[in-house]
Amino acid sequence: MRWSERLWNWLGGIYRHLQAPKPTAPITAVLVEDLPETLDHDQLYLVGNQEGAAFAAMRCPCDCGAALHMNLSHGVYPLWTLTTHENGAISLSPSIWRTVGCQSHFFLRRGSVVWCTVPSSTMSWFDAIFSRTSGDRPRRHQDREA
Repeated sequence: MRWSERLWNWLGGIYRHLQAPKPTAPITAVLVEDLPETLDHDQLYLVGNQEGAAFAAMRCPCDCGAALHMNLSHGVYPLWTLTTHENGAISLSPSIWRTVGCQSHFFLRRGSVVWCTVPSSTMSWFDAIFSRTSGDRPRRHQDREA
């Protein structure tokens, strides 16, 4: 790759990083018997009763508006594990990866969305570094503006 292309990728990475949405308030868990019609951005809904939640639901953090549902019931797969930390923060494992629509891929760690980097030969080193450290959603090659 020529130096001019590397410089252009680097400058584009800076621009995209500055334009990317900033991290929002921590996501907190709410136990409900039925899902509400509209999901709040900062809530992870645990659907079930006092004995335990059958599944978790949240709004996709990329703002595409999609509702994400994660199974918490043992014996049914795929299965996610919910962890509540000492300070009340929540984590889900494994990662949440939409295979349709926006194709968001992220972890929910201690109430924060941690975006996964997208393995791509077209992603600049600047994009890779900032997508791991800032909490911003990494941009895929097809999402980039010309």
